[in-house]
Amino acid sequence: MRNRLILVTGMAVVAIALVAVWTFKFVSPVSAQQIIERASAAQSARGQGIWHYRIEIYKNPQALAGDQAGTTTIEESYNDLAKGLDRSVTKDAAGKIVEISAQDSSYSYWMPKPGDGSLPVQRTPLVPDNTKQVQSGDGVDTSATALFDWYRNNPNVELQGKQSWIDGSPTYVLVDRSYQTSKSATGQEVKAYTGSTKMVFNADSYALLETETTVVRGGQDIVIERVRFLVQEILPAGTSVAWDLSDLKGISFVDQPATPQIDPQNDPTIPVDISMQELASHPLTYALKTIPAGYSMRIVAAPKQAADQPYAYEIIYSGPGDANIDLMAVGIMEPGFIATSFYDGSYKTAAGLVLNFSSSHPEGSKSTSSMLTTPDGVSFLFSGTMTRAEFEALAEQIVPLH
Repeated sequence: MRNRLILVTGMAVVAIALVAVWTFKFVSPVSAQQIIERASAAQSARGQGIWHYRIEIYKNPQALAGDQAGTTTIEESYNDLAKGLDRSVTKDAAGKIVEISAQDSSYSYWMPKPGDGSLPVQRTPLVPDNTKQVQSGDGVDTSATALFDWYRNNPNVELQGKQSWIDGSPTYVLVDRSYQTSKSATGQEVKAYTGSTKMVFNADSYALLETETTVVRGGQDIVIERVRFLVQEILPAGTSVAWDLSDLKGISFVDQPATPQIDPQNDPTIPVDISMQELASHPLTYALKTIPAGYSMRIVAAPKQAADQPYAYEIIYSGPGDANIDLMAVGIMEPGFIATSFYDGSYKTAAGLVLNFSSSHPEGSKSTSSMLTTPDGVSFLFSGTMTRAEFEALAEQIVPLH
């Protein structure tokens, strides 16, 4: 569970890979099959080396109106997939460093957000086994391949038109509009527009230039996130990069002890099985009202959890064959995270629970992935081998336990 929870919260960190998928899918207004063929050719033709990105990121998670409502940062990153080296430095609009994350062949580096004006960087030695594992990579970015497979069947993206970019070059603009459905008191389906995701591509090279996510507030589209690619290139292998951050001025290193290897049998973070009665003793917990016919249920939770945090647990419903339903508590999400990561439509139950769907499993497929948020603000990853319509009906059966 620990690794899966880390994966959920780390989704924002892999935004570069996520938006890069659109480059492979929507390279021109042609058929889906042609796009897939071009995507495959583009990926196989990419050379190995050091990936270099410079990205301008605007965030307005509270969806406030006005041009000055959000914050803008510049993130510059380097990644040598073959050697397991990476470096990312984020600066605010004034040029001040606000975030650092890096790894060379000996250390991992991380900078907590500075609160007193200093720039302490935690430096932790890599344990030998982890170093060996990192350096054994083959230089293939499997995340982009997997994400392309998720997105290529999305039927909701439309070509908005052809526009001029900042430098006058022609671009293709594509938009994915999101709608929330619910049922009225008479059982009639109600559909409301909730926002969109826009993608801008160079019309000649098909390079991704910008992505933009909006939500509707007060009857107007408000931008909550905009990512603009200023530089995206692959540098030759062996290009000199200060992976150890030695080129940065004003930072200091705080050495941390290496994280010891933990015997899995004695790892206190490994989840344990619990009963429904024990789960119901914790506040802000939810489950299906009844176990679906033909399914069995297992509940696991991390031991020794903090009492002041939402309870972390997972319910696995296993059905015939490979059928499954999974409800995993992920706590309270950061503002704007769900809107920018689960934007392929949503559904609101009669009890006020909201399902935000992931476009990794498009509508109509026999698999659904979503983020479910309760009226008290707690979120759950809700996924399984059912269609989206079946999941909407299933969500109506989720009830509070406490």
